[in-house]
Amino acid sequence: MKRSTKLILGAFLLFCVTIWFPQLFGKIRWDSDKNKAADFISGIWARSNKTLKLMNHMSQDIKYIKFTNGSEFNEVTFIASDSIKVYNPYPENFSMSIEQDTLLVSLVPNVYKQASYYWIRPDVQLLFEACNASVNMGKTKKETSYATQKPILVRQNSHLQFFAGKDSTTLHSDLNLGIEASGKSFIILYDFVINQLDVQLDNSQLSYGYVQINQINAQTKGKSLLNSILKNKEKNKIGQTNITSIN
Repeated sequence: MKRSTKLILGAFLLFCVTIWFPQLFGKIRWDSDKNKAADFISGIWARSNKTLKLMNHMSQDIKYIKFTNGSEFNEVTFIASDSIKVYNPYPENFSMSIEQDTLLVSLVPNVYKQASYYWIRPDVQLLFEACNASVNMGKTKKETSYATQKPILVRQNSHLQFFAGKDSTTLHSDLNLGIEASGKSFIILYDFVINQLDVQLDNSQLSYGYVQINQINAQTKGKSLLNSILKNKEKNKIGQTNITSIN
């Protein structure tokens, strides 16, 4: 057998092994139904995986969660809670680490929808930096406030779609939202019911659709834009709007 033929066969066999047995090369196969490694070898890798360790033993001293990377198919869901917890049925599609009081989450860009879940306290601040994702923002059980009561920071050309289920159209006094966007970032809000929306835009855009907002306080700088994405603006219910431009 010629040497070139042997090399081709060897490469083909290596390719097949990589496809059929990825766990031999450090890939963790995860059983999302049982929330554990799907096989023995994956279990070995899982025991040394920092992200999985954090998922099982999350620090309660976290004050900030910072997200980077991702795509529109990375779905991030925030759930109001009195403690911090993270669950991802596809743990190979993100990585986590902790620096002081900040949980760092790096999303692996997907080409199909995959969700991860974050139970957070209202005093935890969310930061998206050079990040693309779809974000579901949950409310408290009584639907009187959103999962975070801190301003959401969006930076460095991030592209985010925020969704909030219209479980109730009651405008509670604490049902407020703050967003500070900079660095050519783009944000869309869908289906939100907000008492007061406080926005700071620095060369960024915030759009909205199918929302009910009692009051908008916006501060814009540079080439910033605050607008509705709907041609039929009657599908939005917007109350008082205060916009201050700083150039």
